[in-house]
Amino acid sequence: MLHIAKTSLNMLQTVEDQDQVEVLWIAAITALRGVGHVLAKVDKYSNTILSQKIDDWWIDLNKNKTIDKNRIFFDFIDKERNDTIKVLSIHYDKGMQDILIIEDINEKEAYFVNDVIPQLIYIPMTDGYYEGEDIRDLIEMAIEWWEKQIEELKR
Repeated sequence: MLHIAKTSLNMLQTVEDQDQVEVLWIAAITALRGVGHVLAKVDKYSNTILSQKIDDWWIDLNKNKTIDKNRIFFDFIDKERNDTIKVLSIHYDKGMQDILIIEDINEKEAYFVNDVIPQLIYIPMTDGYYEGEDIRDLIEMAIEWWEKQIEELKR
C-alpha cells in the first residue's frame, strides 16, 4: 500500500489536470490508510511476535492520539480518508482552475489557464489541523511517518 501512496505522490508532483489531482488524492489517502489495515489484518497474522508488537503498537497509538508525532495519522491520514471515502468531502483547495500565469515578467505578458494546474503549484488543505499545508507535503510526511512506524515494528 505504501508504494501506491509513493507513486501517487510522485504523480502529484507533475500533474496538470484538476481531475487527475482528485484521483491521485483519493489513491494516496486511501493507500496511506490502507497501510494500517494491512498491518492489522494481514501482517499481524504472519507470526506471533509481530502479532503482539502490532497489537501493542495500535493500543499505544490510540492512547496517544494528540501527541505531535501521531497527529499525521489521526488528523490527516485517518480523517481525510474517512471524509473523502465515506462522505466525499475533500479538504484541499479545488478552486485553482483560473490561475494567472506570468509568462514574461519583462514584457508583462500574462494569461489565465483554465482547468490546468501548473507543475508545482500550491494545493493547500482547507480544513482541519493541517489547514494551509500543501497536500503533497502532507502525503510525504504521512509516508515518512509510516516508514518510521514500520521500521520500529521490525525491531
